Amino acid sequence: MGASNIRRKTIFYKRAEFTQAAQKETLQSLLDAALKTNRFPLRRRMAQSGDEKTFQFINYNGKHGLNGDGPQNCLGAELFSYTEGADQSALEVQEGKEEIDVKSILPPNKNQEFLEGAVYFSVLGNHVIVMQSSALRVQDLERHLNWFLQNHSGVIEEGNGLVLVDAVPLMKKEEFNDAKSISITSPIQFSARSPLSPNGVGNGREESKSVKLSPKGLGWDALRSMVGDLFDLPNYLDADEILTSHELQLKWKRTPDADGSDLMASIARKLRHVTDELDYEIRTRSGKISRDDFKLAAPISIEWLEGRPRFDRLFPMMLEWLESLAENGRLEL
Repeated sequence: MGASNIRRKTIFYKRAEFTQAAQKETLQSLLDAALKTNRFPLRRRMAQSGDEKTFQFINYNGKHGLNGDGPQNCLGAELFSYTEGADQSALEVQEGKEEIDVKSILPPNKNQEFLEGAVYFSVLGNHVIVMQSSALRVQDLERHLNWFLQNHSGVIEEGNGLVLVDAVPLMKKEEFNDAKSISITSPIQFSARSPLSPNGVGNGREESKSVKLSPKGLGWDALRSMVGDLFDLPNYLDADEILTSHELQLKWKRTPDADGSDLMASIARKLRHVTDELDYEIRTRSGKISRDDFKLAAPISIEWLEGRPRFDRLFPMMLEWLESLAENGRLEL
């Protein structure tokens, strides 16, 4: 047995949502059935690239519960990724050297491969708690579950799909129908253009407020794809407004009978994979709904043993946090 250590990690809440609303089975029951049909990990691995060298697969899976009156047993599992024949770079950490040497290290044994990334997750019904790594993220888990449940195991019909969406902020449900706009802070590029000079060449007489900025770049393209059908996206923005506020405010395309719950559900779905690269805030008549109201997360300290977290600690900890979210009105179990 190797030495244990305590690591600080973050766990995230997601909810499994199927593209076909008629889906009666939960993610937990579907995944449990698929894993029982495919008992051996390497027989359920998914190729990640055209060279058939990089793979993902669900390895460990098992039931975990709480003592007492807590929620029922969840399904705890781990998703691994690796590349066949890959090596790793190692530093020769030595004092007094003007340049540190780097060496390539191969796995010590013939049948071993280096673990590139891991996601540890628990599923209770359609509730999912995830602990991701830098190399393997929630969106990788979502992609793998779709392949495993549909293409590989056939437990969901072709054409049906799975998305792991953010939480709808139930604690602020009374504000849903008061939503007016969304304020976004994002690294978006702009090109200057004057209304008096369509080619972008000014005559030197325009005031700064007359200059228009045309949003562009990958950040803007991503924003359009995520919220374009929910909010009015302008073609040009006033330079003075952007330089003063450093944010972009979009008004909701609201109809008189629009249900604010639909708006919140759309944001929870469309912005589910947006993390640090974009901050947003829903402005309502009575307050604000922040990104953190959608993206539920909690720091944890978990014991690590033999290169993995202790499952008898991690999965019950995830289940306890899920129960606390329900008790505090953040979600419904």
